[in-house]
Amino acid sequence: MTTNENDIRIEIGAETYADICDTVERICAEFPAEYWRSLEDRPLGERYPADFILAMGEAGIMAALVPDAFDGAGLPLAAAAAIVETVHASGCDAALLTQQFRMTTVIAGSANEALKQAVLPRLADGSLTLQAFAQDAPVGGGFEDCAASVSGGGIELTGAKTGVRAARESGGMIVSVQDASDGGSATALYYIEAPKDVDGLSMVSYGEMTNTCAADVSFDHVSLPVGSVIAEGEAGQALVIAADSVLRILEASAAIGDGRFFSKKGAAYANERIVFGNPIGKYQGIQFPLAKAHIEVEAASVGLKRAIALYDAGADAAVASSVAHYLAMEAAWNMADAAFTTHGGFAFAREYDIERKWRDVRAMKLSSVPYQGDLTDIGEMALGMPRSF
Repeated sequence: MTTNENDIRIEIGAETYADICDTVERICAEFPAEYWRSLEDRPLGERYPADFILAMGEAGIMAALVPDAFDGAGLPLAAAAAIVETVHASGCDAALLTQQFRMTTVIAGSANEALKQAVLPRLADGSLTLQAFAQDAPVGGGFEDCAASVSGGGIELTGAKTGVRAARESGGMIVSVQDASDGGSATALYYIEAPKDVDGLSMVSYGEMTNTCAADVSFDHVSLPVGSVIAEGEAGQALVIAADSVLRILEASAAIGDGRFFSKKGAAYANERIVFGNPIGKYQGIQFPLAKAHIEVEAASVGLKRAIALYDAGADAAVASSVAHYLAMEAAWNMADAAFTTHGGFAFAREYDIERKWRDVRAMKLSSVPYQGDLTDIGEMALGMPRSF
């Protein structure tokens, strides 16, 4: 029986996962702005926030979406969304946590029980990272051709993927391949263990503004065992669609967290900075842009809660997640810009930590799920118009 989205009751603030978020805040306090700035000063290929990821894994945060049958916490997506928002509101970056949460749902949704048993418990205890998703669609990177064929009782991959996050650093990789046999509507998903050590798989890293450590990945007759199949055909496509909703929801959560970070920073500076005997926050030219952007962040968070409620209830969250993603990205950017303007020239000073997060928000708005994707999905699925691309 399909759950109707009109039957979903959205409980605003019903479950905030306060204990988990308190733990996340304590971990984030151990990784202040200086840590994240130092990553940008490292050589290319050494910018992966390994210490931060390790701390999250040791605290059990990575186990949030792993089913309890595989030693995980078995929590709903709402918990992961709260974690991601808290990380960003604390001034840290959860791009790679978002990837791992998303990919955890892909493995958990597989019918390959042996693969689930081999991967999920290690995701739960933090001994394995799974943050590299080489995907064909405009979500998550990769527009290059990549083909799979049966060879010698196994699977052989040939082709390339672009912009794959954490490709070199991740302990595992998921590769999606479009099945051309039915017009390209179906998808096959494969799991690769320790991708940097696989024969025929090569990577070229390139500079990044955020700590996503992206790389182009090439597959030169890469051999995989049959047991590496996560899903094929309609089952594979269903997992990708669900994973895209997860990504939109978690990226929207990150954006809301960024909005709260900038709201706090902007208001604090506006109250501290004295000009002509008054805090600059008293003047409408400063106060109103901050207030307007704050309203947008709060409004976007309501839309996000709706998308989360639909997903966790098993309803179709595709449209709601696209709406939430679009609104959250807009709100975060407007809040970041208002806080940046409030700080004036001091916004460019690294120690204020405004310019770093401002760049992160701008980069996420441009390089995450494209706005065109949100608008196309809404136009097609909500309004019944032909798909634009």
